[in-house]
Amino acid sequence: MPASAINFNGLNIAQAYTFVAELAAVPKTRYLHLAEAAPSLHPAGREAGDTAIAQLLSELVLAYLHGYQRRKP
Repeated sequence: MPASAINFNGLNIAQAYTFVAELAAVPKTRYLHLAEAAPSLHPAGREAGDTAIAQLLSELVLAYLHGYQRRKP
């Protein structure tokens, strides 16, 4: 995912989805913070970056909601 800061570590999309869903299932988790992305730095251009980032952020929000639904009181 294009970002404004260099980072040599990372997760693939499936790992990120699982990570967010698992954390959301923890009762003490209160919110999800998704950092900014940099669509203009996408190798295929701004439009492709907008699409890729919108899809990923949507998936991560859904992962949070799915994890939240699995919470045990």
